[in-house]
Amino acid sequence: MVKKVMKTGSQVKVDFEDTFSYKLHTYLTLEEIQDLIDMQELSQNCIAVYMRYLCAETKARLINEKLGFIHPTTLPFLDESTVKQKEKTLADRFQELSAKQFIFLPYNPRLVILLL
Repeated sequence: MVKKVMKTGSQVKVDFEDTFSYKLHTYLTLEEIQDLIDMQELSQNCIAVYMRYLCAETKARLINEKLGFIHPTTLPFLDESTVKQKEKTLADRFQELSAKQFIFLPYNPRLVILLL
């Protein structure tokens, strides 16, 4: 289905207006969208786009002040860091959010997505 709508090699740009504490955009590829439809393992891009959807839905329901989102690449990016660097990075991210929020922080230690 996706291959009929999108050309091979094409991408869809997705902007993250207020999802994370900084402006960001990403591109979903045809393959990532097909993986989503086929219920295959999702890329970090797909997970981030789903988090954007959740953020938009919580805003529409006026409950967004109760939820905070941390980009899924935050922890894997830190895999090569020292424990102190990881602690500081996560502490900085948490300080940007309200103490009364539930935090969505996806983490994939070994092909299992945990929502911390």
